[in-house]
Amino acid sequence: MGTKHLLVLLMAFTIIFTSCTTTNKVAYFQNSQDTTYKQLLKVVEAPLSPNDFLSISISSLSAEASAIFNPITSNDAKIANNTAKTAQYVGYLINTDGEIEIPVLGKIKAAGITKTQLKQHLTQLITEQKLLREPIIDIRHVNFEVTVLGEVANPSVINVPSEKITLVKALGMAGDITIYGKKDNVLLIREENGVRKTRYL
Repeated sequence: MGTKHLLVLLMAFTIIFTSCTTTNKVAYFQNSQDTTYKQLLKVVEAPLSPNDFLSISISSLSAEASAIFNPITSNDAKIANNTAKTAQYVGYLINTDGEIEIPVLGKIKAAGITKTQLKQHLTQLITEQKLLREPIIDIRHVNFEVTVLGEVANPSVINVPSEKITLVKALGMAGDITIYGKKDNVLLIREENGVRKTRYL
């Protein structure tokens, strides 16, 4: 075998072994087996905070009576650009005092409580004041976002309509960690009850 062919052969083996090593470092869920996990922790609903933007829909059997609680325009309306068209979200921005202002009901304390608690409070106010019969209230967190930065294919801010996202899904939506990133050194930053916490994964 000539020197030239030997050199090509050695280069081929080098590429193969290098590729295998890189693949092992890049692959997720190595040596994983079929397993069933039971969710032991309860789903925790995060408390609302100032600058959270809420979409609140109040309805009942009487559409006419409910209309006053659902204004078409709002000073706190959020404009979001989506490709070629513009979508307008009408809702309530929690101010620096932790309050929102709803027609008829006035100022309502929202910061520090969960969406479920806010829904119960609004239902109680409307029922006690006999404004609506059997009101149906839906509250959604419009600006629920996750920011993914670092050595990923597409660093971005991800809007989460479902208000729940896993770390794996967030990385997937950001194009995954590149081959130059360290997948055993991912920093997670989140706020819990007004306290910013960090954790390395």
